[in-house]
Amino acid sequence: MVKLKKNTEFEVTGSMGLIPVRVNDVGYLCLNDMEKCYTGKRLDNYFANISTKELIREIEGDSNSLELQGVKTESITPALIAKTGRYGGTYAHPIVALDFAAWLDVKLRVNIYQVYLEHLIGRDTWNLKRMESASAAKLLNDSIKEFLMNPPTSDNPYRDEMWLIKSIILGSGSAGDKYAWDGATSEQLIMREYLERIDMGLIIAGLSIGERRKKLMEQYNKKMKDNGVI
Repeated sequence: MVKLKKNTEFEVTGSMGLIPVRVNDVGYLCLNDMEKCYTGKRLDNYFANISTKELIREIEGDSNSLELQGVKTESITPALIAKTGRYGGTYAHPIVALDFAAWLDVKLRVNIYQVYLEHLIGRDTWNLKRMESASAAKLLNDSIKEFLMNPPTSDNPYRDEMWLIKSIILGSGSAGDKYAWDGATSEQLIMREYLERIDMGLIIAGLSIGERRKKLMEQYNKKMKDNGVI
């Protein structure tokens, strides 16, 4: 069983009982905590896998440079963040964390997919700070590359996601306008980052573009209603 607790950790029931899995302020999960969930599974063995090395290299690779929704994203997204001290550990990019979860137990991956998705959609109070090297656009780009490009789900998945969020916030007529964001308000830019993070979770969870549009529209309308706009 996996459930979210206090917006800063997951509770995972594994072979060692109930284990808290910490989440840092940019949504990275602590692999050391996940490792404790299953006896006989070692983090260093996971990192020794060729597939793991390829995944990390793909996330951090220079080829990730892309102009996504009008923003040039050339910085390298860290696959891993090491935190020292008493409460330290190795925190992993969500894609790596979910891959590690699958290596531990495929059922765990499915459970974390669902909880992490619900967490992203309902995390208004969670402080996900923007990192220079891991912006919402960059994380979304990583998710597209990992989950929508092998094989491609359309002739241009990057364009599809750009148009999807742009059309929800700025209207359907803005989809093909590469300069549409230039006149966006600060509220619209905040909404853009919010939806990009949710879209990342929806992609990881395996939802189709039609299902993602429906979920994103629901969250957009809820956010606008909460802000007193509609």
